[in-house]
Amino acid sequence: KHYTCEVCGRAFHRQPSLKRHRQIHLDTKQFACLLCDYKSNRKHLMYKHAEHHRSGRFYSCKFCGVRFYTQMSLRSHMYTHNVTPNSCSFCRVGFSSRERMICHMRRVHFACEVRDIKDTRCSEQTPRESHSTQSFNSS
Repeated sequence: KHYTCEVCGRAFHRQPSLKRHRQIHLDTKQFACLLCDYKSNRKHLMYKHAEHHRSGRFYSCKFCGVRFYTQMSLRSHMYTHNVTPNSCSFCRVGFSSRERMICHMRRVHFACEVRDIKDTRCSEQTPRESHSTQSFNSS
């Protein structure tokens, strides 16, 4: 059985998860940061936020300089610049992590039947579309 949020349509397997989720739709944010104007309706998010004040660790957008407390927030923000984080340079498919993108590139674009054509910089087969000497940086 699924429990669905009536506001956004997100589905949950457990009713307590739905109940906790519903809090994000509330206008009242009862937990306020004492050091900045951040507010949250979840206590654990306030603790995570406070940790960034202590550590000084932020994730900055390379396009506009806006700083985020989590890498996930930065990833979501990147879509406002029409940039898909971790997207394949050959087919533009986006991935949830850099590692998955590199695995995709090696599996899909570098799995060529022409075994004698190799790219010396990455020791993988060249892209099957062009058989060029183009490479990607996996570091």
